[in-house]
Amino acid sequence: TTLTNLRAEHIMTIISHLEAIGCKIKIDNQTVRIQSDKSLRSLSAIRTLPYPGFPTDAQPQMMALTTMCEGTSVFAENIFDGRFRHVGGLIRMGADIRVEGSIALVNGVKKVNFGVFKRIAIAWVSSPTIAGVLTYLVALATKSYFGA
Repeated sequence: TTLTNLRAEHIMTIISHLEAIGCKIKIDNQTVRIQSDKSLRSLSAIRTLPYPGFPTDAQPQMMALTTMCEGTSVFAENIFDGRFRHVGGLIRMGADIRVEGSIALVNGVKKVNFGVFKRIAIAWVSSPTIAGVLTYLVALATKSYFGA
């Protein structure tokens, strides 16, 4: 899928994490093309930081995506104390997540029911660009993994 009319340099931290899990990304002018096969890898560490670091507003969506990655992903929330409030919902959908203070460990699972998550994902971010990229990725992963 292709995202247009965005400045990729503003979301390079997100793009680098997506590449690390196995997404293929092509950037051309104001266009970003994102592709993924069915074998996504976990992330050793995602640390939220002020811009240009990984945005705290994108952490819930990236965490949702990593629930379908092989292995364990580690999230360190350094900006917003209440950011892990979404974890309970992901667990109810079948995710395997353990939170200890400002650290969350996400173990990839074979099946997650993202039906509810896809409808509310955009409410969890403040930037329309980040919302578009991450909502698309959740939809892409859902389609790739579950044929939705």
